[in-house]
Amino acid sequence: MDPETPRNTRYNLRKRKAKPEPRQGTSGKVLARYTRKRVAPRLKTTAAKGKGKRPIRRRAITETKEGMLPSGVGGGRHQRPKERVVTWQHDGSRIDDPANLPAQWDANEYDLDEHDIDGNIARCHLRIQENILPHMFEARLERYMGLKAELDAIIAAAPGLPWRVAQRLDDLRAIEKDLLNNDPQEQMVNVRAIIAAYHNGSLIWKRGTVTFWSHGTLVWGPGKFDWKTFNQVNKEHQGHTSFWVEECNPDMGTLFIGWKESPVNIYGQHNMRLRLRVPGIADPFATRVWDFMDDTGASATGIYACDLQELENAAHVKLEAFGHERIATASGKICVPAYHLQARLLADDDSVMLIPWTDLKIWVMPGQPTKRHPRLCGIWTHHLLYFANVPDNQGILYMCDKKSDLTDALPDVDATQATPPDWDYLEFWSDDEMDITL
Repeated sequence: MDPETPRNTRYNLRKRKAKPEPRQGTSGKVLARYTRKRVAPRLKTTAAKGKGKRPIRRRAITETKEGMLPSGVGGGRHQRPKERVVTWQHDGSRIDDPANLPAQWDANEYDLDEHDIDGNIARCHLRIQENILPHMFEARLERYMGLKAELDAIIAAAPGLPWRVAQRLDDLRAIEKDLLNNDPQEQMVNVRAIIAAYHNGSLIWKRGTVTFWSHGTLVWGPGKFDWKTFNQVNKEHQGHTSFWVEECNPDMGTLFIGWKESPVNIYGQHNMRLRLRVPGIADPFATRVWDFMDDTGASATGIYACDLQELENAAHVKLEAFGHERIATASGKICVPAYHLQARLLADDDSVMLIPWTDLKIWVMPGQPTKRHPRLCGIWTHHLLYFANVPDNQGILYMCDKKSDLTDALPDVDATQATPPDWDYLEFWSDDEMDITL
């Protein structure tokens, strides 16, 4: 690696030895810190709405390409067959050796939803009866029977209540248990009041609505959430503690980062630079600029406890509490506190704001960020900008607020020459850095 290229830069690429060459935008501001000797076509200036901006290119090691569609084939939801199709013949004798499988035999259940527990249990029994690799389907049956037992327990704990309410009560009980060990927002009284309200019927599940709770009392709702109302009600009840937003949403949030057990093989990932602030605090010295992994598997932005403390110390105020949430990670389900923050997406020179100040619900994870466990951006930026990748093996992520300028910036390439990332790629960290990475 060129000694003049910072080792910790987000834009490092495999075998890059080009020196930093700032590229000036029409506004005179640098929009990209580092370039390669061979770069994609020069990006055009955004007009009108994106005055003085160019599509921003975020570089990673190599972008994974999951597959190609024939020319003219568009996207859309996969159409599942209505019934099982059997294309093989078998006399019913037991087969345990994969070498003896019938021609065209297939273990996949194309007509079943993976999460259809009863349907998959019935299919496992049928597969076992067919006597082709029965041990494999016995193991699959055991897994689905375990899932069914978990769901039956959730339903039994909420007799007479709808399934969505039973699910929510299961989450709230898990949060209640977690709060016994640590309750920084003083939310236990709210959690227990909400559990009781669901059980006695005073709180009705209605999708898309929220209620606000303070110190165990319903103070607003049900109604549709908006930030203006939230700020007003939160302020009226000194909502930096013991203020809870009970959301009636169908799915548990996701925060996918726990799977990373090793600091290597992070190719295909991009970082975004965000500026965060306590809502309404305009003093730039009270804001913080941090790098966030562009992880669309995370349904909300994730920061760490040390970040929260630094923001509160800088602004000399406590953040508005949003409650605690139970979220799914690749390592299992965890409970985390949520807060209200505002964020902006920065261009490469850390000054051009691509997105105005945006209200966000932020999850706060324990500890501090590391190379293995970075802050997570979530999906909100993908709702506000156009994004694109190009199958050119450069791993560049393009983003812009105008479709025409984004498409103009994309180079024409031969997608048949694209390759997946090298599995044995060596990261740009040194051996010493690899040893001390947490």
